[in-house]
Amino acid sequence: MYTIIPYTTGAVLRKAKPKDGSEPKEIISRTDKIGLSDEFREVLTEIFDLVDLDENGTLSREEFNLFNWRTSGEQIADEEWEVVEENFPLKNGELTLEGFNTLHLMEAEENSGDSTELWVTLQSMGYDRNLAQSGSAGYRLTVSSSSVDPPALEISGLKSGGLILEKTMIRSVMEGSESPIQIPGTKHIWVYIQRSDDIASIVVQNKTERNQTIQVDLTGSNNIITSRQSMKFSITVGKKSSILAVHILPNQTDLPWNYTISTKEQ
Repeated sequence: MYTIIPYTTGAVLRKAKPKDGSEPKEIISRTDKIGLSDEFREVLTEIFDLVDLDENGTLSREEFNLFNWRTSGEQIADEEWEVVEENFPLKNGELTLEGFNTLHLMEAEENSGDSTELWVTLQSMGYDRNLAQSGSAGYRLTVSSSSVDPPALEISGLKSGGLILEKTMIRSVMEGSESPIQIPGTKHIWVYIQRSDDIASIVVQNKTERNQTIQVDLTGSNNIITSRQSMKFSITVGKKSSILAVHILPNQTDLPWNYTISTKEQ
């Protein structure tokens, strides 16, 4: 049994800034009656496909529950799922795309065309006011096994990776680093760098008995974007501990990128 923890670096999923002079997309159409705009329906189809984890074209209660948890922070109660079963199109006991759209249309109608709650749903799924998916990244997991029994995937949670993710990332970088670099002027503070063609991750290890503040300078780099807000920043590393300092990615993948890192104790 394996626990798979997907993560993003944070470098390319920063809070999107609205385009100058751009107006939010319309998601409600108002002609003779309240409806959903064509662009909003396209986004709902994208969201439906993301939530349809087994890709069978319908949403089971478990899949719909994940969507509801992600957008409202609440689980689907038995009586709420019964309402879905009684009022929306189903196929083999699962919610169809038509039913998914109808659910959002009813929400718009119940709010007299006010789109506030629908925008909360969109933003929770990573869409900005221009209906661009700038705050989330879809992915697909494929599992194979040499075992006679077919492999299976089960969702165990939909939340921040927390401490287990942090420790896993730090261990991965340290084990994947060719050799640690000692910070000049120190005896027991080391930098570990793991790099591939697509990403570089940097861990700072403090072997001393006191907290250390380290300055990291990446201003000499070219064509990079980082998980930090600035190319020059300070981090505090607790005694006898390690910290993930920064992820570095190419800003434009069609151009060469390189990074120059300078570290010193403050």
